[in-house]
Amino acid sequence: MHQIIQIIGLMDSLRGKNNSIKNYEEKLYQYQEQEAEILIDMGALCLDDEQTEEALKYFHEALNTYQKMEYLEGKAFTHDLIGDTYLSIKKTSHALKHYQKAYEIYYSLESPLEDELSEKIGEVMELQETLGISSENGSLDTNEIDTDLSGDTSIAIKSDSSLKHSKIPASPKKSVPTTMDNIADELETAIMLLNNSSMYEKYYKEANGIDYLEEALQTADVIEDWEAQGTLHLMLGDSHLKVKKVEEALKHFKKAYEIFEDNDIKLGIAVSLLLLGTIYFIQDKEQSMYKFFKESLKLFRELKDKKGEKIAINILEMLSE
Repeated sequence: MHQIIQIIGLMDSLRGKNNSIKNYEEKLYQYQEQEAEILIDMGALCLDDEQTEEALKYFHEALNTYQKMEYLEGKAFTHDLIGDTYLSIKKTSHALKHYQKAYEIYYSLESPLEDELSEKIGEVMELQETLGISSENGSLDTNEIDTDLSGDTSIAIKSDSSLKHSKIPASPKKSVPTTMDNIADELETAIMLLNNSSMYEKYYKEANGIDYLEEALQTADVIEDWEAQGTLHLMLGDSHLKVKKVEEALKHFKKAYEIFEDNDIKLGIAVSLLLLGTIYFIQDKEQSMYKFFKESLKLFRELKDKKGEKIAINILEMLSE
């Protein structure tokens, strides 16, 4: 009987604390947050002593803690910090991946920090373009530096009122990596950013729509509707890419770029550069890929097109995996 009374008394005591579990959960959350902050402080001290590997270990532990807490801002901050650390030892590919993850979170939170991360991504791509892709040990791997950009067609890229020139390789790979299947929706979404894309959406998304798109292109050519021509070339190129006809895709993407550039249609230029960057990925020319993605991001930022900027970073993240 005495034991029963004790149990009833304990139950009454717990009932008297209606929010006891909630209170403990809040305390646990606070302890986890303090743990993550301490881990970051320890990592920062290691960085001051140039102990990069130890710093990264603490930062990754902090990231895991924030993931358990489902604390998005903490995750974004830590990804940004890890990116900075990798960048300090010239592991640009690792830095880029963490900056991309931080950008995705800040974008979802509509945080003003997304602009800062977008600029960092552009700067890392510029560094990769200038120095070549860094190897895993932080030193330059000369085998990864794209020194052969031979080809018959040159493309002039407008950026910040300056004129830059690069060449599109003439012999792309004959097959498309499996990864490309995963970014088909993002490429479609990028093309659908164009003002007149909805006019051709029905044909674009049909399995046998290439014939219809080519007929529409002939009509646009006759009436000299340049914006429609550029859009249709992108749709045709993407349609060919989906069936792994890389050379046909490249031909249409180049033509679209030339049309948009000649008519100063900046959104069209930005989207064209994005798709051309994807072709560079297929060609295993990462240095050139980053160059085109960087120029595309710059234009999207100039146009204040947040959706286009996000699509570009999404595709870049998929290709970097």
